[in-house]
Amino acid sequence: FWWGLITNTQVTEKWSWWNDFHFVNQLFFIYRTGATYLSPNSRWVTTGGYAILKLGAPFSQGQLVRAEHRPWFQTIYRVPSTKSVSTSFRFRYDARFIANLSDSSIAPGYAFNSRWRFNNAFRYAWGNRLSRHFNFTTSMLNESLITTGKGPNGVPFEHRSHLMLAFSKKDITLNAGYVVRFLAVNPSLLRIN
Repeated sequence: FWWGLITNTQVTEKWSWWNDFHFVNQLFFIYRTGATYLSPNSRWVTTGGYAILKLGAPFSQGQLVRAEHRPWFQTIYRVPSTKSVSTSFRFRYDARFIANLSDSSIAPGYAFNSRWRFNNAFRYAWGNRLSRHFNFTTSMLNESLITTGKGPNGVPFEHRSHLMLAFSKKDITLNAGYVVRFLAVNPSLLRIN
């Protein structure tokens, strides 16, 4: 299971504060925060910030022991939409400073990689057709992740496809869905999770 919590708190008309937390048992935990600027028409939204991660390691028996520091920024373009249909495009860059490993422990120092993320989201808002107590939305998201740099980059290319159902009431949204991950581990191995 992939657990996540994302908040975006409006501070002024043009600025908000982003926080997100994600946890996958025995794989990683991330806390990401940043300041968000909204363009006057809210079609362009740009966020910059910092993330800290704890990762598993080959020798850690599922314990999250490896640190990663990640300055990041993203920009989102929201395509003009109708009341029911909306789409957006997001670009995110992560500067990844990942703790080095030896064969059996964390080694001194950090390796550096860049991660380039390209995302497209398509949403259909059903409104309160299922119940007058909440709004219902379905979403399809596709995201490609490309990792470059001299450090050990794990998976150089990954693609994620998400089918999400969302239930909203006022400012709270609960998402549930299914994710398929295509991981190009090396030129001769593609893993699908």
